[in-house]
Amino acid sequence: MPAFLLQLWNTPHVVLTLATVMWAGHTIAARVSVNEISPMLLMELRWIMCLLVLIVFCRKQIVLQIPAVKKRFGWVFMMGAFGMAGFTVFFILAAQYTTAVNLGITQGSIPAFVMIIGLVVLRTKVSFLQICGLSLSLGGVVLLVSGGSISVLKTVQFNI
Repeated sequence: MPAFLLQLWNTPHVVLTLATVMWAGHTIAARVSVNEISPMLLMELRWIMCLLVLIVFCRKQIVLQIPAVKKRFGWVFMMGAFGMAGFTVFFILAAQYTTAVNLGITQGSIPAFVMIIGLVVLRTKVSFLQICGLSLSLGGVVLLVSGGSISVLKTVQFNI
């Protein structure tokens, strides 16, 4: 990998910005694809594209990790099948029934729910600052969903 790309790759702001842009692009692509392409084909194409990008930019690191993956192949397979692929399937299916904005809001709340589940199930330690961030994040989701109106929250209904 060229030195300038390596420097960018090692900059958290750049990587986090790229991740956000890619997830936003995925949300838009999922919504635009409704009635145009099979949700499962879209998921498959997405992961093939990710694999190709990883092979191009990270092939040396991938080869170095093969022994570790072989040792825990069952676990890696289950995490990929149920975690990554499962999320993607449900995300693309959800795109059939809601707007890209709602998909983005849902994605934005996932880190908060991961933290809550980690706290409750795994007893993960959470700092005061993390609790503040979690509260701010969930508060932002509620504000977006309700448009700032308590009456809207009283009438919120879940779609299919």
